[in-house]
Amino acid sequence: KITKNCNYALMYGAAEQRLAETAGLGREEGARFLRVFRERMPSLVGWSKHIASVLDDDGFLQSLMGFRGYYPAYWSPVRSEAAEALREASNFLMQAGAADIEKLWQIQVHKDIQRSGGFELLQEHDELVLECPLESVPYLAHRLEEAAADIGAGGLTVPLSVVVECGPSWGETQSVWQATLGTRGKE
Repeated sequence: KITKNCNYALMYGAAEQRLAETAGLGREEGARFLRVFRERMPSLVGWSKHIASVLDDDGFLQSLMGFRGYYPAYWSPVRSEAAEALREASNFLMQAGAADIEKLWQIQVHKDIQRSGGFELLQEHDELVLECPLESVPYLAHRLEEAAADIGAGGLTVPLSVVVECGPSWGETQSVWQATLGTRGKE
């Protein structure tokens, strides 16, 4: 959670003091972290500028599956409204991309889940919770892997991690399969 908060804080332009507070670091450690972050991840540092450029050119953002995000407040003369719209827009592509991947995954495995005698209980963020007969777990784990590999082969530029857990209840699950699938179908 701290890493995620720091990444967002840095993407939105946080300075040393704000970063140090977010991460629970001293000011010097915050400054060192900020310096290393800017050296190693320059594209994240410029993320908001990139989003602003796309909004200026196109007037909207578009997710992997083509969903559009419009942010009319970005052009507001009220600076706080414009800044808030840019923060929302900066978050859109990441959140929408994760949602697109999850939805593609659900669509690809839906019939396999039904064939196995299972059903979807819940989808939350990047998790899909299924209930199925125990004998169907190996088959479904394999199909989930294949579907994730297909999605990765569709043009993702970062690896896709997949973990399959099984158990008699949510509190008693154990990992039965996991992999980090490479991009463009390479493992």
